[in-house]
Amino acid sequence: MLMNKNFRKKIDDIEKIKDEIDFDFIQQDLPELIQSIIASAQQLNQLIGSLKKISYMNETKPRETDIQECIDSTLLILRGRLKPKITALHSDE
Repeated sequence: MLMNKNFRKKIDDIEKIKDEIDFDFIQQDLPELIQSIIASAQQLNQLIGSLKKISYMNETKPRETDIQECIDSTLLILRGRLKPKITALHSDE
């Protein structure tokens, strides 16, 4: 009997904590939050890649560069600052 009382008290304590932290909302919102974190990480990865591409332009030795890739990288970096969304249209050769 004592074990059942202790067990019941633990369950009640857990339920109280769940109510305090709004567990149902957290459980419902968690998948969306994780997706948002993944999307942000992907955007950050793209931004870092773009910064690397642009930073190589300061090398002392000339090298071939894809101008379209440079434009895309620049637009990606500026995307957060540009209010109206702009996109680069690529024409096929």
